[in-house]
Amino acid sequence: MKFEYKLIAVISFLSILIVGIIINFPAQWKPDFNIVEDKQIAYNFTISSPTFKFDGIKNTYFVDSMGPDKKNPSIHKILVSFDSSHTGYGDRSDQDIENTTTRHFVTIMIENDKIISAIMDDIWDELNQNTVTKNKPRTNTPEFILDFSHQKGDDTDTLYGVIFDSSKKTLTITTGLN
Repeated sequence: MKFEYKLIAVISFLSILIVGIIINFPAQWKPDFNIVEDKQIAYNFTISSPTFKFDGIKNTYFVDSMGPDKKNPSIHKILVSFDSSHTGYGDRSDQDIENTTTRHFVTIMIENDKIISAIMDDIWDELNQNTVTKNKPRTNTPEFILDFSHQKGDDTDTLYGVIFDSSKKTLTITTGLN
């Protein structure tokens, strides 16, 4: 008889614990941001920004990555990119600018549905329309390019690779990787 009371007490305790966990689980793991809304905020900001309005090419807009900021998870970080038909930033209508397609990368920080930062190419503050001096500029060339081709030999397969490091301005060709 005592065993049955203990068993009922243990089952009751576990049931209450499980129900409490189930009820509170979604609240504990709910992100501080809405991905769909933040993507829309980033899009609306980018296409209405002076740089994009001046010469941005609409069908080149792309969300490259998104997620919580590593330093402050309540801030949502979105990296977007787009092409413009000239070099430079902001409204350049009074400037003599080069007519060349330029890829721009914008890191947009959103907190509580408000953009708190929008840095383009690591050198231009799109919110305040001025140059950011603390960061070195991003080049439009990736840090490295891997282009592997495969060649089948008599007894072995050989892999060839080309690696370009823009910071060192070096091109490395690798051969004989098995």
